[in-house]
Amino acid sequence: MPVKNADPWLEETLASILRQTLHDFELIAVNDHSHDATETILAAAARRDQRVRVLQNRGRGLVTALNTGIAAAQGEFIARMDGDDFMPERRLELQAHFLEKNPTATLVAGKVEHWGNPELTAGYSRYVDFINSLHTPEDFRLRQFIESPLAHPSVTLRRSALQDAPYRDGDFPEDYDLWLRLLAAGARFHALPETVLRWRDHPQRTSRVDPRYDTEKFYRHKAGFIAAWLKKAGHSAVKIWAGGRRSRRRIDALRAEGIGITAYVDIHPRRIGQTIDGVPVIAPEGLLQTRAEFILVYVGSTGARAAIGDWLRRHDFTEGENFLFAA
Repeated sequence: MPVKNADPWLEETLASILRQTLHDFELIAVNDHSHDATETILAAAARRDQRVRVLQNRGRGLVTALNTGIAAAQGEFIARMDGDDFMPERRLELQAHFLEKNPTATLVAGKVEHWGNPELTAGYSRYVDFINSLHTPEDFRLRQFIESPLAHPSVTLRRSALQDAPYRDGDFPEDYDLWLRLLAAGARFHALPETVLRWRDHPQRTSRVDPRYDTEKFYRHKAGFIAAWLKKAGHSAVKIWAGGRRSRRRIDALRAEGIGITAYVDIHPRRIGQTIDGVPVIAPEGLLQTRAEFILVYVGSTGARAAIGDWLRRHDFTEGENFLFAA
């Protein structure tokens, strides 16, 4: 659990961890140069409970704090937690039991409860709905390019999975980068039906204030992984079902990774028949004339994405074989 300036929430977070029904664990709290009461709160917790180990970040920032904690971990499994969230009391028991009973599973998450004002944080509520829709390894494999498919502090994973894939520092979200690298290597992700995290949303949350979590950086970083997925499947050129200018601008990053675009698919009558940078815009019905090329559905709206998926399936296209969702 990397912690930085979390004193408004830390006592409640610690209490939720230390009351777990699974008692045999170590809590490695890595203080990332906090300048509030965080270190005092952690030190007091360590005095009260011998399972708590407090470390100082050997560098600065979240990535080095994460890797500092992982290097010190002694357990077979590593559960992620943040200093401002809440852990339901059976989380560690449920996740450890699942990994023990399913040796091919790389990691396991579970349901996430969004802990914030749903009206003020509607975007995060929709995101939580998305990650709560993923359950099986196939769900995670096919939907990994829509959004980061896991809430970082909901995950418990095998320590062995991190030996060759530590967190990387760069101009991108460190957790999404890890999920994409693990999935590219064939990792199997699962999610339990039980709630394993109450995810607190507040203005100081890392994903709101850290520039690495900027939306455009998500798109640029995952473009390389999308391109690698397509090339591994034998697709060097694709048709793009795109929702507008913003989507098509983001596709430039995909083109820069060596993926050719042979057509754009659109439903707007005024755009059908035009060309964009030499690429024709076709109606969905045009996809039925030739099925040789893969279709990448680059649409951000959840409702539009679902409608497009339904249309493609009705016309005998198969997700993962003929088309894939991205955003």
